[in-house]
Amino acid sequence: MGVNTVISDDPELVPRGGQGVPRLPVRAVIDPHLRTPAGSRITRGGSARTIIFSERPGEVEGGATVVHMPQGVSVRSVLSFMHSQGFRSVLLEGGRKTVSSFLREGVVDTFTLFLSYLVLPPDGGTRLFSTDTEISGLVTSSRLMEGGVLLQIDPGGAAARAIL
Repeated sequence: MGVNTVISDDPELVPRGGQGVPRLPVRAVIDPHLRTPAGSRITRGGSARTIIFSERPGEVEGGATVVHMPQGVSVRSVLSFMHSQGFRSVLLEGGRKTVSSFLREGVVDTFTLFLSYLVLPPDGGTRLFSTDTEISGLVTSSRLMEGGVLLQIDPGGAAARAIL
């Protein structure tokens, strides 16, 4: 996830409400300027490990591991590091900027989007992606859920390539 989501939402990103979770996921934050707030839930959320990718060296309160990337933090550099550490799949949860950058790089195999009924402010000033995007041609299935709608999207289809 991107640091803006960490700052605005203070997520914990740990599995909830279920038994039998074989292992806790490793949480990763893309934070080029090391702005993750001290004491944020993602850095102190129990026994789950947190990795922060940053162009700046340093430490973050709470025990997160800071991976210094002096050549710049990019989608490819983050995924390359994760692969070198033995990770073979990534669940991306983030806002408009982070999700758009992964889609633009063509590294998304499956894309599920949950849209809350409360996603837009009264002035309608929020866009889902970094570009003006019409997603109706990308949706392969949808399901109404409590609080919103769950959309399954084909990130590799011709419509997706045309708008990203």
